[in-house]
Amino acid sequence: MLIVISIITSLLIFILPICGFLFQCGCTWPWSDGATHCNIHDQLPPNCPWCVHHGIFGLLAGSVIFTCQLSVGFVILNWTGRIALASASAVFSLFPIAIIIGWLTKLF
Repeated sequence: MLIVISIITSLLIFILPICGFLFQCGCTWPWSDGATHCNIHDQLPPNCPWCVHHGIFGLLAGSVIFTCQLSVGFVILNWTGRIALASASAVFSLFPIAIIIGWLTKLF
């Protein structure tokens, strides 16, 4: 359960800044207006691929990222038996996984 809570917390905090970093769309920290300045609010393209269509693609990307993080956490837990190490590994895997998913999103 700690692994799931850690992953959800990391996603809620970091997914918008990662989106802004990957797509240069204007998304920022949740406490700093979040997606208020995202380019999806502009009439002209380009539009953020994760925020477009009311965030459905972002939800899909977030679900894939969550599943990958959960897999990392369970693999580490299986190898070591340490829940704290598994949770930390799952949280820190967010960044490379999100970069890969963002890159795949740009391809499509």
